[in-house]
Amino acid sequence: MEEVNNLIELAEKKLSNVDHLLSVTFPVINDSKLLAPIADSIAICVFMVMEALLKYERAYKRIHSLPNNLDIMFNIFESEVVNRYKISKKFIIMLNDLKNFTQSRKKSAAEFVKNDQYIICSNEYYTTIITQEKLKTYKDLTSQFINQVKEIISRRS
Repeated sequence: MEEVNNLIELAEKKLSNVDHLLSVTFPVINDSKLLAPIADSIAICVFMVMEALLKYERAYKRIHSLPNNLDIMFNIFESEVVNRYKISKKFIIMLNDLKNFTQSRKKSAAEFVKNDQYIICSNEYYTTIITQEKLKTYKDLTSQFINQVKEIISRRS
């Protein structure tokens, strides 16, 4: 259970850093190249919280195994955990968007900035667009997700 709490604590610290980057650093520097690392930080934070809830489920033997593969973890989360705790679809959509963002960024043919947007192009010329407003929304959703997971864990502890 200590590992679960440590993951949530780390996610909260990372979210605090993201908040500072979005509300203080980004407006001062005003460089859209910062959007990609901010999105990466939000993704790491959200995946830590998801992993914490999965480890909590594993501790109570509600799921059988917990692999280190993000795609498999996401599938287990979506198929077995979401309905049990009535986790909102908006969190699932955000998790999926961030998962796709990190994967498309690894495989991207080109990344560039245009009109205050960070754009990632795949080899097939599909684009993923990141904006400051989208990241602020994701930051707020991540905060809500952390609070919901903390509430779930505190019910049983």
